[in-house]
Amino acid sequence: MYTQFDVIRLLTAVGFVVANLYFLALWCFAVMRTGLNFAWIFAISSGAALFVAIINLALAFDFPGVKRKRLLGPDAYYILYWAFLAVQPCVLLVNVIGNTILVRYLLRSRSISASQPKV
Repeated sequence: MYTQFDVIRLLTAVGFVVANLYFLALWCFAVMRTGLNFAWIFAISSGAALFVAIINLALAFDFPGVKRKRLLGPDAYYILYWAFLAVQPCVLLVNVIGNTILVRYLLRSRSISASQPKV
């Protein structure tokens, strides 16, 4: 049976997978709507972030097994893991806001330039 921290760990990992799926869909939508090549970079990086989030989710399901292997040693592993969990939600929130604003800006600027007559 999971303890309270195991449930929090699993919910956090699921949240990262969902957020990275959102980023991937957002940038693929931006590529299709604008046709700008640089948006592919964001789409590819979102796919890579999704891959990392899926690995994080897999590790969260077998957290006790990872701890026992002592890859970093028990003390260093706990410090790095809890710092990782504490920082990621803050960074994720900033990324969600920033990426959404950027895509909205791109879509507006593309529609404004398309509606102006060419000289």
